[in-house]
Amino acid sequence: MFLKLYWLGAVLALMPLVIQPYEIPQEELFPYVPKDINGTTFPIDLEATTNSDMVLVKCPDDKYDHKPPNGSFKINIDIFKQNGAVQNDDHLFAWVPLLRQSTNQTNITCGDVFVQTSGVSFIKMQWTYNVIWKNETVDGNFMKRERATKDI
Repeated sequence: MFLKLYWLGAVLALMPLVIQPYEIPQEELFPYVPKDINGTTFPIDLEATTNSDMVLVKCPDDKYDHKPPNGSFKINIDIFKQNGAVQNDDHLFAWVPLLRQSTNQTNITCGDVFVQTSGVSFIKMQWTYNVIWKNETVDGNFMKRERATKDI
């Protein structure tokens, strides 16, 4: 009887460890953005090596804190609504569709990040990506015609 109560107590004591969700450190969501943001951090250049005219850009969402508790983020609601962003369940990040421009370069401003500098002062910076398309094919043709034949 006492052994059963001992096991029940041990299982109940360890239960919170099993049901607690794994939390991703928020800096790991955007590894290409340094933890300490300064005046030269943005815009960040991203290269899209694809023949597609659309890419998905990962932007912070409204519950993202870059460097808690000293940093916060405010989304660019226009980009999220106009482009049809797909948000994750925790609202930590969103995938924003971005179309290629004729210059093969597109800028997107995800929002504003507020970073504590010293004491109680904060600076506001725009979280901006400069997406540069690099084609996988040299001439942009997807198909190459080898020879024409009338016989099937």
